[in-house]
Amino acid sequence: MRLVKIVLLFCVIYAAASLSGNFLIDFTPLSWFAIGLLATFVFSLIGGITLGTACSRSSAVESSSALPYWVLGLGLILVVVTSGTMWFALLDQYGSFSAIWANSWNIRVSTIGQDTALVPSYISYLNHLVYALFALSLACFKHSRKIVFLAMSAVLFGVIVASDLTQFGRIGILFAIFCIAGYFLVYQKKILTIRNALFAGGLLVLLMLPRMIRGSFDNFRATVDHFSVFYRFDVPGILNIFVSVYFYYFVAPYALSEFLFQNSLADLSWGARTFTPFYNFLAKFTGQGRISLIDNMEKIPFDYNIFTIVRDLFGDFGIAGVLLLPFLWGILFGWVFKQTGIVADAIKIFFFAWLFYTPIFNVFSFGSFFIALCFLFILYFVTRLIPTRNSAISP
Repeated sequence: MRLVKIVLLFCVIYAAASLSGNFLIDFTPLSWFAIGLLATFVFSLIGGITLGTACSRSSAVESSSALPYWVLGLGLILVVVTSGTMWFALLDQYGSFSAIWANSWNIRVSTIGQDTALVPSYISYLNHLVYALFALSLACFKHSRKIVFLAMSAVLFGVIVASDLTQFGRIGILFAIFCIAGYFLVYQKKILTIRNALFAGGLLVLLMLPRMIRGSFDNFRATVDHFSVFYRFDVPGILNIFVSVYFYYFVAPYALSEFLFQNSLADLSWGARTFTPFYNFLAKFTGQGRISLIDNMEKIPFDYNIFTIVRDLFGDFGIAGVLLLPFLWGILFGWVFKQTGIVADAIKIFFFAWLFYTPIFNVFSFGSFFIALCFLFILYFVTRLIPTRNSAISP
């Protein structure tokens, strides 16, 4: 089964890359318990995918209506307006772009994990649709072969970058990059080409743009200095950008191991991390505090506070969470890959982005991506009410 092979290959490559970091830094050892939890997550997910695929039938009818195209066009206007509104609010607060750049670090600190709002909540909620629209634009381009949808994809990617820069973060940019990777996998495109390598280099620069602005274009010196005291050997400064990306994405398993060692987790949080969007939505009415997804630091040996998706599942429900929830997600994942059509393909792209995020976060614990996912599913079922002939891929 192709989907299972992709998941396994991704996990093997990630594990090899993560372990290779020990050539550069003497990380705190991975405990067998942490390894066992990570393996349980992977095999539960694969088991769910296998069951979901086996028990689902390929959809025989799919909508060829213009609805997805109309939604994409109108949605593009909407998210451009909402992103512009967020930037106008930022300019109103700081006065100029230069003042915003100068205060980029303070903006980041004041917004990360907080309920700081520059605009009304509904503006932010509408802006979150940009992630769904981006995946939808990639699927529309593939199905229509019209360059206008590729142009829309570029504009939506720009909106994602602009929206991330209102907080000088990069979580949305990384998700969009993972969506692009998902596009290549869904449509079985050739990945290893010179053109794609150059394209990936450009995406890497855009991914690191918020960090470069926050650090006043210091060649990632402040970030790398955090790690370099633990290096086994000197690394040329020209590689700082790659080192920064590596430590952001590939060392979370070591932090998970240390987190499990340092914290007993006797009191489970019963979904507060896995279902954060629901908790935080209810907090608006109950007056209770919002759930923050920002954790305390652990030493691995440097300070680090990203712990993989397993930390949330285990902290919420114990071993049962690591067993059951990936299995259920896998069933849904497998079912989606038996469906056909533009919106179904957009959801497939979305799920690949979620998969690539699991080594650091459960990205659907963030309201922005959860709202976008729900929007895609609603659109999918609406389009099924207009059955006409069309063709699409199957896994």
